[in-house]
Parts: sequence; C-alpha cells; structure tokens
Amino acid sequence: MLEDDNGRDIIIPALSEVSTYFFDVDLFNVENNDVIEFLKNDSEEKKKAGKQKWLVTNANAHPNRYWWNKQKFINLYDASKHINGNLWLVNYSDNPSEKVSLISVTSIDNEKGITSDVGYLLRYKELLEWLLLNQQSSGEGLAYLETKPKQERNEEFWLEEHARKEARKLKKYAPSQIGIYR
Repeated sequence: MLEDDNGRDIIIPALSEVSTYFFDVDLFNVENNDVIEFLKNDSEEKKKAGKQKWLVTNANAHPNRYWWNKQKFINLYDASKHINGNLWLVNYSDNPSEKVSLISVTSIDNEKGITSDVGYLLRYKELLEWLLLNQQSSGEGLAYLETKPKQERNEEFWLEEHARKEARKLKKYAPSQIGIYR
C-alpha cells in the first residue's frame, strides 16, 4: 500500500515557522459534506507484543478512551460543522471477521470529549454498502443504518461512563458500557 504524502514535502517546510492547525482527512464526501475518519484499532497487536494488558475491540473502541489525542477529534468535528456536514469515525482492525464500529459524532466538548454520538456495528461489507448509499444521499445512508445494531450515547451516558472509569481506578467493579449495541 502506498501512502500519499505528496504535499507534505512542500507544506511542512513552507509552514515550519507558522502555527497552524492543519490536518488531513481520510475521506470527504462532497455530496453531503461528511468528514469520515478511519481509526485503526491495533489493540490486538499491542496485547500480543506485551505493550497492553487489555483487548479493545472495534465495538468498544471510542475516542473518549484516548482523549489525550483530543485536538484531532475537535478539529475534525469543527471542520465538519464549518462546512455544514457530519463527522463519522470508523473503528476498524486488520481482522476482516471483526465488525467495525461506525460513529456519528453529534457533539463535542473541548474538555469532556465527545458528549453525544451514535455508534453502529457493521460488517466490512455493510460499511462499504453504507459508504455507497451515503455517497448518493445522506438520507439513504441513514435509512440503511437504522436497520443495524446501534448504541446512542448522550451526555448522561458519558457522565456515567466517566464514573465507571473512576470506580475502576479505585479497583471497584464497574464494567464499561461502550460497545453494547441494540
């Protein structure tokens, strides 16, 4: 696989003295202004290499788990809103039999993280189908997703999830609710 870094050789030296907030976007749908970012889940490889104790699946992977990288998601969300579009995040892995998580981000707080989103659990083939339908019409893409398992996460959900995370730090049993799709 080839990486497309053509512009980097020009842009980085040209803007080296300038503070910018430029970033790249994985996929931009010009028909409905959707910004789609692919997030590779390498948890399985890290666990095998002894770099991580736990396994994060695509179903329970979420940017709020690693908010230290928040500026990327804030910028993507702001860009999508600036063009009157939507931000979609796709959690995927190298395992083709593992379902992917497609997340529609509906609100972000710069400190708290993503405060509202809807996650869908799809097979790779279903993700491709959604991409094709969504390219034609966001309405068709959304109608397709309504037939799939989903998890709606609002600010209340994230407040409870934060409390569960704090309880886990204190060694109290409080399993994460991320990844429970209905």
